[in-house]
Amino acid sequence: MNRYERTIKMLNDGYSVAEISRELKQSESTTYRYISICRNEKESSFTVQRHNPKELENFVKRGMQTSQIAKIYGVSKCTVSNWCRRDGIPTPTEWKQQHLQGFNADRHLCKTCKYRMRDNLMKGHGANYNYIGITGESRKCDACICDKYVLGKSKKRKIKEG
Repeated sequence: MNRYERTIKMLNDGYSVAEISRELKQSESTTYRYISICRNEKESSFTVQRHNPKELENFVKRGMQTSQIAKIYGVSKCTVSNWCRRDGIPTPTEWKQQHLQGFNADRHLCKTCKYRMRDNLMKGHGANYNYIGITGESRKCDACICDKYVLGKSKKRKIKEG
């Protein structure tokens, strides 16, 4: 039995730290370190649910976010991202970007278009484009393949007269 094991045994038998240190001829700081190690071992007995890479890939393909997958497994979002990276699975964000199609799939043109939304209140609710409010007619296309792009400052809403 080594010193660490004897220290823990004596502690469990009801000896004080000073008595243990005197008996084993070690400093009190060493005794406290052994006690700390013992407590950390007990706390780290929690085991994370092991993930199945195929199941994880299915979650990503279904379009689930990292936070949703993390709740299922009971881990943090960073852990899910690390699992994806380690298993060679694209993270949900990377997967989404890989499968978007169209010349404006990443919406880079929308940031400089004159038809972009000016009203910050509406932007907060997901409205980023105001083509119908300015021109009075529908855009009739998806943002990924939008052909209404015009470079310029964002315009105000068209005011209806009458």
